[in-house]
Amino acid sequence: MKKSNKEVPAVVEPISIIDDICEMIIQGRTYRDIAEKYNWPLGTLFNFLYKPEHSLKTKQAREYSAHILVDAAEAVLAQAKDYPQYTVIAIQLAHHYRWKASMLNKRSYQKDTPKELEEGSEKKEIIIKVIEE
Repeated sequence: MKKSNKEVPAVVEPISIIDDICEMIIQGRTYRDIAEKYNWPLGTLFNFLYKPEHSLKTKQAREYSAHILVDAAEAVLAQAKDYPQYTVIAIQLAHHYRWKASMLNKRSYQKDTPKELEEGSEKKEIIIKVIEE
């Protein structure tokens, strides 16, 4: 018998629960859907996600998810140009995707927001600039 020259693949470590949950967040699955997968109430899921050791991964997953939603918004609008009867629906869906992206990744996708701050008797307007990536 001939021996194969193929290398034996390295042992793949099992995916941890937080990695699995973050992957589902990136895919756009709802928190309710994720909680149901683990038979958890929503409160248990949120407690798990916001533990200090998990919060950074969760935040990154939401940011990646926001980028995917913005890409989906652009795809919906691009497809609508071929079907004028769906233009209004496509615009509304794209708007929803962008809004959701702005909620998931405020730093990248929220518009400049004017704020007023009272200082003595004067009011000064402060503009918070969004950091463009």
